[in-house]
Amino acid sequence: MATKITSMAITRPLCSVSCLLLSSSLLFIVSLLFFFSNSLLSYPNPTISHYTIQNGINVFVAELPRSLNYGLLEKYWSSSSPDSRIPTDPDHPTRKTSLHKPEKYPPYPENPLIKQYSAEYWIMGDLETPPEKRIGSFAKRVFTESDADVVFVPFFATLSAETELGNGKGTFRKKTGNEDYQRQRQVLDFVKNTKAWKRSGGRDHVFVLTDPVALWHVREEIALSILLVVDFGGWFRQDSKSSNGSSLPERIEHTQVSVIKDVIVPYTHLLPKLDLSQNQRRHSLLYFKGAKHRHRGGLIREKLWDLLVDEHGVVMEEGFPNATGREQSIRGMRNSEFCLHPAGDTPTSCRLFDAIQSLCIPVIVSDTIELPFEGMIDYSEFSVFVSVSDALTPKWLANHLKRFSERDKETLRSRIAKVQTVFAYDNGQANGMGPIQPDGAVNNIWKKVQQKVPMVKEAVMRERRKPAGASVPLRCQWFRFLSEMKDPFEAAIDESPPESPVETEQTPEEDERAMGVRRQLKKRKTSVVAEPTADPVKMAKMKAILAQFTENQISRYESFRRSAFQKGNMKKMLQNITGNQKIDPLINIVVCGITKMFVGELVETD
Repeated sequence: MATKITSMAITRPLCSVSCLLLSSSLLFIVSLLFFFSNSLLSYPNPTISHYTIQNGINVFVAELPRSLNYGLLEKYWSSSSPDSRIPTDPDHPTRKTSLHKPEKYPPYPENPLIKQYSAEYWIMGDLETPPEKRIGSFAKRVFTESDADVVFVPFFATLSAETELGNGKGTFRKKTGNEDYQRQRQVLDFVKNTKAWKRSGGRDHVFVLTDPVALWHVREEIALSILLVVDFGGWFRQDSKSSNGSSLPERIEHTQVSVIKDVIVPYTHLLPKLDLSQNQRRHSLLYFKGAKHRHRGGLIREKLWDLLVDEHGVVMEEGFPNATGREQSIRGMRNSEFCLHPAGDTPTSCRLFDAIQSLCIPVIVSDTIELPFEGMIDYSEFSVFVSVSDALTPKWLANHLKRFSERDKETLRSRIAKVQTVFAYDNGQANGMGPIQPDGAVNNIWKKVQQKVPMVKEAVMRERRKPAGASVPLRCQWFRFLSEMKDPFEAAIDESPPESPVETEQTPEEDERAMGVRRQLKKRKTSVVAEPTADPVKMAKMKAILAQFTENQISRYESFRRSAFQKGNMKKMLQNITGNQKIDPLINIVVCGITKMFVGELVETD
């Protein structure tokens, strides 16, 4: 019996350990299941994240003359000249009859070229609404500059620019005879003389630049301000030829934007909202309506068009959802499972937001696109993102979309229905007055602006305590600094000091090769086909790094960026080391870049 008792005494602890391990394993598995079940339950319902402070943002409206906002609408509606850029102006037939007498708050144009950029109208309408009707507004209007977080500049810049473009006189790029330029100048002269501007240098001023050509002549003067833009893409001349007579359009640079200080806002959708309960069976796989031939990033669209136009279930149509093509666009988007969204003259367009309102699953073809309200909403929950390389692979895109089951598509569509209001400006009032939708585009824009306020206040206070005559530290101008930054290899090409006067022998073959490299590099820098090189994520990381630098570190880093090795001397050294007199220019450039980084490491560790 003693032996048996000893045996039992030995086996009981082993059983207890086994039970403990089993219990721990089960507890771990249950915890995982609980975690993933919560994730899966919350995933199908995309909602706006509420990490912003919910007490609102205080907004002071600059007291611009009425002629720069609602007065522009009065002028627009009283005109008898149709827009010269479209065959049928939907506003022209009604201009003589729609407004029998001047209204305090006229409606915004229905002309699709203008309406798609109407954010300025709805933002201003909310601020002009009587306080008792602004219960759901995130922006709290204040009437003293000192009480404001930001100053809103109520200039209808889009309407001003588009009116000038629509008159067909070709004066937009000129200053003489350009009424839009005169209004831009009037706005800047006014705000720059206010106490608010002088106090902050314009950093806390909000300008609406939804139209790519809005405030075009004065953009450098508002570079420090908070800009509301539809994307960070390039801008182009409206005519078909550039000033030098070439067939390619001349790009209008817009380098003063940053995801850190500016806000990307939605286009105004041109097609009506489709409720999920009204959705019917869709018969086509993929739909696209727009111009086939575009510029720059839009060249991808031409290649996609040629790849997809003959695919079964894919509908590719030329046109714009204006008065004549609107019904066609409605039918096309409501009859298709997916809607294609490639880049055009700019990375985004109102087509994306028309697709959302039509419950057509967006297929976004881009490697660099920035979208409204990111960080507050997850587009991957209701959209399909495709890289450019995959999209341009024959048959790939259509086959990829065909793999989505009916259940997958219904799930995506139900998620779209939950975010339709997020991108909507229109509150149902013809005069643009509130109340606005609490979860609509206007409130979400102000929530994004509020996220910029702490950085703005920090910059203003730093500027205020700066001694007279002192220069602004480079780290405090990080967004400009980053826009000018180059890769070390680019610096080796573009920032080399003057070559040594010592001549080096170079064969005709090497000379031709070098000229070819220079042409490629020049083409790389000026090509209208290239995607924007600014990486917002990289810029944000660099901003965080630079913010930690001391004055001495900033100075050293700036010196490093500006320094480079003479390519002629590097070539001679490579010839001596390798014994080869023919040094490829590309090899020379690479070695210059690597050497610069190596020397930088030596200096840093010294």
